[in-house]
Amino acid sequence: MVKIELGIGLRSPPQFDNSIRRTPGNESGKMLTLVTPPDELPVSLAEARAQLGIATTTVHDAMINRLIAAVTAKLDGESGMLGRALVTQEWQLTLDCFPTEIVIPLPPLQSVEEITYLDVAGNEQTLATDKYTVLGIAGSKRTRIVPAYGKAWPATRDFAESVTVSFTAGYGDDEDAIPEPLRAAILLHVGHLFENRETTIVDERTAFSVEVTPYGFDDLIAPYRLWGFGS
Repeated sequence: MVKIELGIGLRSPPQFDNSIRRTPGNESGKMLTLVTPPDELPVSLAEARAQLGIATTTVHDAMINRLIAAVTAKLDGESGMLGRALVTQEWQLTLDCFPTEIVIPLPPLQSVEEITYLDVAGNEQTLATDKYTVLGIAGSKRTRIVPAYGKAWPATRDFAESVTVSFTAGYGDDEDAIPEPLRAAILLHVGHLFENRETTIVDERTAFSVEVTPYGFDDLIAPYRLWGFGS
């Protein structure tokens, strides 16, 4: 019997209403932009071949690479199911003003490169690093940026995308840094897609039965999923 993982739905990307008038503390108008994508995928072609029981280079290598990329995209980044960054990647978060605290998505956060803003005259300024504090860096939850003790956010021009936070996120620079349950989930799903290349699977014996692999994809990724963009 061919086994198929069920219930693996795609999470819709966060939606932001840019029609809302911005006021201090209002975080509406967030926008994420990928600046530098990861250099590597969380699992290698060789690992995927081993998962599939393929010993050497084959005519299927290009397809396997595409499947690895597709399954990774299902989990990784702004539109991924996890709400996380996997392999190191650089992003920009833009806001219409400084909120009470800036919540950085896509943990784990490696570093905040800089925070820039448009002052009331419309000139771009770089916020000095001693003006803010980064809380929870490298943790499993979303990082927060708040004004440093005794400081306040500077005034900004009342205009869209007046604040930009440049940051680097991800577990590390290569597959060795990725948690093993996530790598196992990717390999499991790659194997499923490789073996089952149609949109439906029918049991050859009964023509009706479909069996879910116990403790499979969903179980492996569940501890790493974040729910909601800002929580």
